[in-house]
Amino acid sequence: MNLLTCTLLLLFCSLTGNTRSASIFQSDDLYCRTGLQPDSLRDRQHLYNGVLWANSYRRITGDPYLFTNIFLPAELSFNGRKFTEVKLRYDIHNDHIMIPLNLDQIIIMNKEMVDSFSISYNNRVYNFINNHSDTLPAISGYLNILYKGRSALYVKYEKKINMEVTDYSDGEFYQRQRVLFVTDGRVHELSKLKDIFNIAGDKKKMIRSYMNENRIKVNRKQPDSFIPLVRFYDSLKM
Repeated sequence: MNLLTCTLLLLFCSLTGNTRSASIFQSDDLYCRTGLQPDSLRDRQHLYNGVLWANSYRRITGDPYLFTNIFLPAELSFNGRKFTEVKLRYDIHNDHIMIPLNLDQIIIMNKEMVDSFSISYNNRVYNFINNHSDTLPAISGYLNILYKGRSALYVKYEKKINMEVTDYSDGEFYQRQRVLFVTDGRVHELSKLKDIFNIAGDKKKMIRSYMNENRIKVNRKQPDSFIPLVRFYDSLKM
């Protein structure tokens, strides 16, 4: 659809008082603005399965989002279908993701239909799965995958509100993250090196030697630092 066709379409709508639904008109307008073909945009209508977002945190300092409040480049698996070149924003306070419907409206996506997604930020891709409660009840929700082998290593990002009321604010968001090690069907939260040793049992000495030889240090604030140890732990189980 070229620019002339778009212009004529919009003029026709204004002159005839066309009363098509908002979603259909937005799609036509989107063709004009993006140059995408109608079939691909119709497919994406499946993504708008959710509820309209409203900002409930105007008097809370900060925001509930991971990394930034802007929409980030993303890919998404939704109800078994893959979508690329989408924009998502991840609210880690409520553990849901959002997609823009148009310039004025935002959709909170139906969490039951989200299989997985990835977002790009600062030259890194973060991959998330939607872990349903019937799989690992202790960590249901969106989990950032750091490592997946015989065992798995995840990060669960969260934001809480420090409820301190002032004349200017009703509180402030603060972020925390949980590093989760899943092995033999059990979930272990890792905060320090001792947590790995407690899980390792009789493999503790081998892990300590591996750490010393490779000068490995772990820190909960740097979840990636646990990856070499979890990978080595898996190699000992083979």
